[in-house]
Amino acid sequence: MPAPEARRPTRIVMPLQCDESSWAALEHAAAVAKALHAELRATFLEDLDVLAAASLPMTRSISYRSGRVGVLEPAQVEAQFRAMAARARQRLAALCREHALAWSFEVAARGPEDGDEETATHPDLLLVDRGVLRRRQNMAALLRLAARYDTVGVWDMSVPRPSRLILVHRGEAAGLMAAGELARTLDLPLEVLIPTTDAAAAEAAAASVREWLGLHRVAGSVVPVSTDAGDTDLALQAMADGPGTLVIFEHADLLRLLGG
Repeated sequence: MPAPEARRPTRIVMPLQCDESSWAALEHAAAVAKALHAELRATFLEDLDVLAAASLPMTRSISYRSGRVGVLEPAQVEAQFRAMAARARQRLAALCREHALAWSFEVAARGPEDGDEETATHPDLLLVDRGVLRRRQNMAALLRLAARYDTVGVWDMSVPRPSRLILVHRGEAAGLMAAGELARTLDLPLEVLIPTTDAAAAEAAAASVREWLGLHRVAGSVVPVSTDAGDTDLALQAMADGPGTLVIFEHADLLRLLGG
């Protein structure tokens, strides 16, 4: 494997859900973006299941304040999401002014864009709160977003700062570069795990990664993990569950973790 140059992610991308649970996580994402001198980009995820349900004639809504049952109209849902997105953008702008951060905001596309969004990739780091994965919240929109990025970090953002950094490495340069920069910026050793069913190939890959770490002066360790596919999925789940642990995945692994 050729030794890629170290490259700091230029944008930290944070998905925002349609509720208040995103805001503490966004504060922590802002801290990571500031440490990396990166732009913070927030992507507002509309709940695609609610949008689909609103188009069905038998769907009804229940007010949590009055308990009244009413018809759920698509236009009503659209208006609510527009209002939520506007509030999210305002809060993002205020947060980034406070931290002197460059920022951008988007509402995630609901369908393929020009250029086939489903297969498009970007060199940024997508940062996902582990709490969102535990709640299985709005998975359709999150899966679509995750497919756009080569490198995805999963972190339990109830913890203000990562205390452990793991890279699940399958040979792609983008994840190694992003994880290496995070390790240096956050002053954490980088634990590189190489899952494979071929022990000899894994050891060769591990030797190349160790050389890269030494060349770029990144403290860390490299461990080949020989396992079958099912065990690998369980191991990914266990790693992402660790409190304080930031796990960097290639996007294909995250899609497997989400069931996509």
